[in-house]
Amino acid sequence: MSDNLIQNKIKINFENTEIAFKSKSNAQLNKAYLLFKVMGNPGLVKVGNSLTKIAIGIHFPIGWAARPTLYAHFVGGETIKKCNTAVKALGEYNVKAILDYSVEGKDDDVDIEKALTETIDSIKNAGQNPN
Repeated sequence: MSDNLIQNKIKINFENTEIAFKSKSNAQLNKAYLLFKVMGNPGLVKVGNSLTKIAIGIHFPIGWAARPTLYAHFVGGETIKKCNTAVKALGEYNVKAILDYSVEGKDDDVDIEKALTETIDSIKNAGQNPN
């Protein structure tokens, strides 16, 4: 049975939070709730942006704060291989994934070539991964 045919038979209801969040533990849901509450506060976002810019400007490491919060929630992994774990977990709940290589502020030939290679590798990976 094709994916399109299966999707046409499944009634999607975004009101049903039991189904929508079935793959998440209470701890994961609480962490996500707190993250979105913070992101929904313009004052905290403004202060956070300013502090982040200062930290980056003075080469202060911020990974310890970003990885377990924003990064953990929105990023599947740092490599295609690491993303496949998240893709597989999502697939168990019939959630599809799209890998998107992102890099900001790079404009030299080496970095552009690396971005192209990563993008091509993502496309190849997608062809081998049903999810």
